[in-house]
Amino acid sequence: MKKLVLSITAVAVMGALLSTCTEATAQSAKPHKIGLVDMAFIFKNYKKFKAERETIENDLKMAAEGAKKQREDIEKLQETLKGLTPTSPEFSIQEKKVASAVASFQADASRIKRELVMKEAELYKRTYLEVTDIIGKYAQYQQYTLILRYSQETVKADDGPQEVMQKMSNQVVYRQPSDDITQAVLEFMNKEYEKTAGGAARPRQ
Repeated sequence: MKKLVLSITAVAVMGALLSTCTEATAQSAKPHKIGLVDMAFIFKNYKKFKAERETIENDLKMAAEGAKKQREDIEKLQETLKGLTPTSPEFSIQEKKVASAVASFQADASRIKRELVMKEAELYKRTYLEVTDIIGKYAQYQQYTLILRYSQETVKADDGPQEVMQKMSNQVVYRQPSDDITQAVLEFMNKEYEKTAGGAARPRQ
């Protein structure tokens, strides 16, 4: 009786091990599901990115207007300087004003340029992280195992040599329309951006 119990136990253990091995084999044999995404297209058409980029461009225009006003003020000071005698005290005072105005203009221009470059870099970084996060969630939801970057741009008859070479560097030579998740991700992100209230939505199937 004792041997029978041991035999039954051994059979049960072996059965469990075989079942586990079978499941592992089935999982490892599961085919990959590969998707493609055009990051450049998303950046160009993501409404939130475009709005924030427009804000930076407006800041640049305002800075340019301010710089124009500063240049005009410097030119006026220089014109006044031309009418003074070089050896007079007034000339020395005016010359210092011109030098101070020029130094201030150069410092402001350098600072504004640096700030705008940093703002733009931060915008690209923030948007990239946001896009890749959504792509990751979409991939998990749709059970993709790998998402690759590619460009939807194809070689056209009127493309110049440089454009042709650039497009030929695309590593994706052939794809099926269903492989491209660009539009699905973009539509989801734009809808989320346009929402005024409400809970989170899942990417469309």
